[in-house]
Amino acid sequence: MELLLQRLDAAMRKLAIARARAEAISAEMKRSGLPARSAMARRVESAAADLERSAAEVVNARRALEHLEEEARRAGALPGWLRK
Repeated sequence: MELLLQRLDAAMRKLAIARARAEAISAEMKRSGLPARSAMARRVESAAADLERSAAEVVNARRALEHLEEEARRAGALPGWLRK
């Protein structure tokens, strides 16, 4: 359980970093001129891919945690056993 919670926490931190990076690149593009924007296209694509991967990691970590909780419930674990 603790490992899954750590995995979820790490995925959420990674998502926040990816989101901040994407926002910073977007703001930089708005400030720059057209020539600089075309040069930033790769950075934008990379940031978008990182954001998508990070979001998927969060979803997968949450699903794994929910699956563990469901399996514990089915096995007869008391609700408080899995609480942090």
